[in-house]
Amino acid sequence: MLGHRQEIAVSQSTKEKAESIKAYIEGKYSKMSQEEKEKKEGSPFLALTCHIAWEKLKTEMAKANLSVAEQELIKKEILHREAIINREGYFASMTSSIDEPR
Repeated sequence: MLGHRQEIAVSQSTKEKAESIKAYIEGKYSKMSQEEKEKKEGSPFLALTCHIAWEKLKTEMAKANLSVAEQELIKKEILHREAIINREGYFASMTSSIDEPR
């Protein structure tokens, strides 16, 4: 029984629907894969903007005469809040993907 395969008659309409669904799913996952890759790599403009922002923060903290420990606490707090925002955005995008109409 394992090696024996039974042919099932499938209408042309069903084949077309299956191909359409297959193309949709492949396109959806391809798009999601590309978006994830772009998030991981980041855009050069975004990387430059982040670098400039961190440098400005360092300058401002130095002007405020903050200790190294205080500067580290501020950096950690910013990174922590950024992680929360990114997680919320990620989960919101996952929810919207699930809720999309077909």
